[in-house]
Amino acid sequence: MRRKDKILIAVGVVLTIAIIARAALPVWMENFMNEQLAALEGYDGRVEDVDFALWRGGFAADDLRIVRTNADQETPFFASERIEVTLEWKSLMNGKIAAEGRALRPVLRARVDDEPRGHGRARGADDVVGVGGGGRGRRRGRRR
Repeated sequence: MRRKDKILIAVGVVLTIAIIARAALPVWMENFMNEQLAALEGYDGRVEDVDFALWRGGFAADDLRIVRTNADQETPFFASERIEVTLEWKSLMNGKIAAEGRALRPVLRARVDDEPRGHGRARGADDVVGVGGGGRGRRRGRRR
């Protein structure tokens, strides 16, 4: 076998492995995230789909739901249509890990158990809060 043939075979094997890994990565990450959410004490959660964008160093999780579990009922805690996380390449090149995240239509349901502070809320009232970052465009203003 000629040297050129060996190189072509090696390149073909590497490309095949890369394609298989790229196809398996979202499934593996979805299972990993669902296992981690299920392992949370007092909470349960699920993510429906995970997508990767390797060229920008990021991934997105679709339809994330987290519920607070009690012995008698489940209470919604957090939900988002999509969460995107992107690594910052400049920081990686400097030996640091930094990421930027966005959530599309996030909803956080927090239970207020403190004494009311004059705002007319009853003790233990549920508050539904839309968390910032609406998922459209880049953040404007000063970067920290």
